[in-house]
Amino acid sequence: MLMYHVAWIPPSDNSWKLNFAGCIRPIGTGAGCILRDQNAIFKVACAVPIKACRDLVMAELIALKHGLIIAINYGVDYIEIEGDQPLVIQMLQGHQATPFYEICRGVLHECFNCIKNFRSVKVHQIHQYSNCAANDIARIATELQELSYWDGNPPSAIVNTLVTDVIGRWIS
Repeated sequence: MLMYHVAWIPPSDNSWKLNFAGCIRPIGTGAGCILRDQNAIFKVACAVPIKACRDLVMAELIALKHGLIIAINYGVDYIEIEGDQPLVIQMLQGHQATPFYEICRGVLHECFNCIKNFRSVKVHQIHQYSNCAANDIARIATELQELSYWDGNPPSAIVNTLVTDVIGRWIS
């Protein structure tokens, strides 16, 4: 069996990295994002429960929008964006047509408007194993009734994930 070592890769100097994810579970739909600096230091995370939505692309776009707004509010100039949903990353990179649903197009447009606020933006598609912290936050969001922020201190449920992200994990 072939094994791969997967680890969170720090952004370039003076950049923050935004990882985002959506999650659909029988109990609900959620969006999550996490921002870390070039030293892998946790800065902020956000979990957004989404009512009456069963569309993963929409959940992913909502997570991205919240992460971008947070980064703007923190005065971030240089940002690297990572997600594991290929369709969303392709839309951000201009390689995919806009989403089918009008409401998704609106959120995508809001994301593009937010992106204009940064001096530099890099967008990367990553494997879901490299996006564990954002996926965990999105899962947490499915169980919440209202939006939650963690500023400076991560939620205890993802502390081990953050450490493992930096050390890396072996996957088959």
